Amino acid sequence: MCRGLTTQGSTKGYADNCGQRYSPLVQNRSMFPSAPGTYILVLRSYTARAITIGRLGKLRLRSGFYLYIGSAFGPGGLRARIQHHLRRARCPHWHIDYLRRYTQLEAVWYWSGSRREHEAATVVGGLPGATVALPGFGSSDCECDTHLFWFGESLPKPPTDMLAWNYRRGSRPALH
Repeated sequence: MCRGLTTQGSTKGYADNCGQRYSPLVQNRSMFPSAPGTYILVLRSYTARAITIGRLGKLRLRSGFYLYIGSAFGPGGLRARIQHHLRRARCPHWHIDYLRRYTQLEAVWYWSGSRREHEAATVVGGLPGATVALPGFGSSDCECDTHLFWFGESLPKPPTDMLAWNYRRGSRPALH
């Protein structure tokens, strides 16, 4: 099942007792399952600039929405991986860690229990307005062209079977 949650534009967040800044999404970390699965990070950039993505090279960051597709099949599953992405890494490990330094996390969509990363990358890449942001981004271990797509100012709708969590209204997950 695919689930999602959103901050609906909230930018406050909070810091833990070590001074690490977190997105507002982290306030209910336990809502993410510890099961393995596939996720999509909905990111937003408000600036245009060139950034370095490790050894992959330069990304021309543009204002607008980015969708990043990833998988979480290691220890802690989706909960551990999404918690990692909720904060900006001081020492980047993955391509997405470099990008997170310059973007706002708007939403997380996920499917627990199944490996759908490559299927999701194909579907997202085929959506109207999708542009490959940087070839090879997040896909160095597979045959996909990329796992990062830019959509300008038009955010695509999540799949029809996706649940969305609305923090602003404090609602329960509801089908879109």
